[in-house]
Amino acid sequence: MRYLILLYVLPGMPAILSAQSQLTGTVTEANGSPLPYANVRILAVKDSSLVAGSVSEVDGSFRFDRIAADDYLLSITSVGFRAYLQKIRVPRDEGLIVPPIVLMEGEDELAEVVVAAQKPLYEKQMDRMVINVQESITAAGSSVLEVLSRSPGVMVNQQQNSIALNGREGVMVMINNTLSRIPMGSLMQMLEGMSAANVEKIELISQPPSNLDAEGAGGIIHIVTKESTDFGTNGTFGLSAGAKRAEVYGANLSLAHRGKSFSVFAEYAYLHTHNVLLWRNAFRSESLSGLLKSFQSDTDRAILSQSHQFRVGIQKTFDKTSEIGAYINLTQNNNSMRGKGGTILQVGDSLVRADILYHESRDISNQSSHIHYSFQLRDKHTFRIDYDWVTLQLDNLSTYDNAAYFAEQSEAIQFDLESYAPMNFHIAALDYQFQPAEGINLKAGAKRSWMDFDNSIKSTYDENGVGELDSILAGSAHVQEIVSAAYISSDWKAGNKLAFKVGVRYEHTLTDIENGNEKGDINRNYANLFPSLLIEKNLHENTAMALGYYRRITRPSLGNLVPVVLLINQNTQFDGNAALLPSLIDTYKLELTYKRASVALEHSYTENAIALFQPSYDPKNELVTYSPQNLRYLQSTGLLFSAPWIIAANWDLQSSVQLNRRSFETAHLPVNQRNAVFDLNLNLSNTFLLGNGYTAEVGGNFQSRRNWGLLIFRPIGSLNIGLQKKLAGENGSIRLGIVDLLNTNNNLVDTEFREPPLHIHIDFYLRNRTLMLSYSRSFGNKKLKAVKVESASEEDRKRMDVK
Repeated sequence: MRYLILLYVLPGMPAILSAQSQLTGTVTEANGSPLPYANVRILAVKDSSLVAGSVSEVDGSFRFDRIAADDYLLSITSVGFRAYLQKIRVPRDEGLIVPPIVLMEGEDELAEVVVAAQKPLYEKQMDRMVINVQESITAAGSSVLEVLSRSPGVMVNQQQNSIALNGREGVMVMINNTLSRIPMGSLMQMLEGMSAANVEKIELISQPPSNLDAEGAGGIIHIVTKESTDFGTNGTFGLSAGAKRAEVYGANLSLAHRGKSFSVFAEYAYLHTHNVLLWRNAFRSESLSGLLKSFQSDTDRAILSQSHQFRVGIQKTFDKTSEIGAYINLTQNNNSMRGKGGTILQVGDSLVRADILYHESRDISNQSSHIHYSFQLRDKHTFRIDYDWVTLQLDNLSTYDNAAYFAEQSEAIQFDLESYAPMNFHIAALDYQFQPAEGINLKAGAKRSWMDFDNSIKSTYDENGVGELDSILAGSAHVQEIVSAAYISSDWKAGNKLAFKVGVRYEHTLTDIENGNEKGDINRNYANLFPSLLIEKNLHENTAMALGYYRRITRPSLGNLVPVVLLINQNTQFDGNAALLPSLIDTYKLELTYKRASVALEHSYTENAIALFQPSYDPKNELVTYSPQNLRYLQSTGLLFSAPWIIAANWDLQSSVQLNRRSFETAHLPVNQRNAVFDLNLNLSNTFLLGNGYTAEVGGNFQSRRNWGLLIFRPIGSLNIGLQKKLAGENGSIRLGIVDLLNTNNNLVDTEFREPPLHIHIDFYLRNRTLMLSYSRSFGNKKLKAVKVESASEEDRKRMDVK
């Protein structure tokens, strides 16, 4: 019942001024065409603080229904157009119809006005959902992984190092237009150490276009870091402090200088997180003879994480037709875990008890560098060359002290695991863009990536003081992979009624894995075509319909292919699967939008779907092993509804509801199982403008019972509240937030086998209830000028998943 609390908000708020009027208008381009999705903001004359905000409709119109009679600044901005700023007066009762506003192409400057406007938290676009992180009060002081876990349609499983989008696994993560290639486990740790203070927005791309990598059946999560668009020298800094089960604090600083032809920026962020997690797992089985077997384990894990991030970049524009840009990104994550656990195994009247002490140290060093050069020929032809070099060093040292007690005997066993994983990636891309006529945009390109990776695990086994190398837990592998790709795509806008996005992508993959043990080498050589189609038609002034189809692939992560055993306790372990096959997914989508609300019906069929961490049971040794497996098929049908609700001039509600039905059949069990599960995902966010610089936020998410292959997750949810105060002048803002107020955002998992009869339970209590106080402030020049330094080498991938 407590999960449903987030469905309700405070029923009343302070009344706004009684003298209210209506403000309406339209925004067009210079040729008279309507300009949809322009940011329209009403600002206070005194300090340019936000009074109300919206975006223009498909026909370019905008409307504010409850505006107090007063003088305001009307600000209208849109990417690629000069900003508009005009003082207006809204009369009492009569309302105001603003004459048509024309935005001109190009760049402009606002010399003296600081625009402190607010974007909507969620923005629905043609092929993606955009989350404007900086507009969330409860995101202050949070990590990027925590923000993701509260995002619409996103399911983060920290227990299994996996992320799902709209009910589908195999999600790629892209940071600043570069797909991440580092192991998913390492990536999850990096996102957990990445401060949301330096993130501008997160894009949930459900139907990636053909110029992006076809990897990832679930789509792409694109994380865009903050980058100042102000002309001159400026920057921001912030401080945060709070607590989970232990202390949490961080700091961030960014500096930028932008001229007419040259720009440079640098940013640094530090995040310290200390928390105590609780892991419980148990299983119960019954043999044909009726003998009952049961196992249970409890472990408290104190985790200390410290993260440093540094990024510096430059851009030089030589003339209107050519530019060069580059950046370097350095990330250092240090994680230390200490824990104590106990286990009990009972077989009939026999009882075995064990105590385990854990000590794990994991260090991740990630460096990436990027350079690009772009130029134009004959105005309509644009070429861009990108090169990226990424290195990663993963060091993991673990010690497990086991003390087992049975009957009148006891034994002590110690395992020491040392894991090392140096990785190198080189990615080169060439993109071409041609605009033969207005409304037609053709793209083509090619890329190639080279990857080299070593993984080695050494294990020392010490029983009652006698030490020897344990070959069962040891392993090594050398991996080489080459991925070649080419694509062609076209965007065509036929007037104001019809738009097309069509493309096809070809990818060829060579993977060679040399195993340093008896489990054998792996050689893969395969190629695929990936078509995509998206058609959008405006049915009415405010109504549009979109129809889409696309094919994508999920390749086995190289860490899942390398079969190296990892021990959780004496009755639970994780293993790889060298026989894992790539999976192909075909998805069909129909979407209807009315103004900024949308409802979508989506159906997908996945062949050889990869389900991570599927359990199997060895009744002879009472051992549960988790390993990735191919499902025979996975079929998913979902209905997604998203809408903003302007309850009042000072109350904005953003909502997202998703209902899925997923059916699948296993392919790896002695007696395979079929199953079908319905699940519901709900996200709500209420923003209240309280006046005098105060803003409040109340929101949360709810995820019903859902499946991940054989794993069945019990319902979870979170309730989040926050308060922000913008200080007078340029003194910054203070935010106070409480995330997961009811402490309900946990991973609770059940699995049941029919043959042999087996019930498995896993409870992973994340203990994410967080109280956080933060302060941020901007300084320097505030003249607006749009300049960006970004990477277009979108083909980096995160297929590495080293355990």
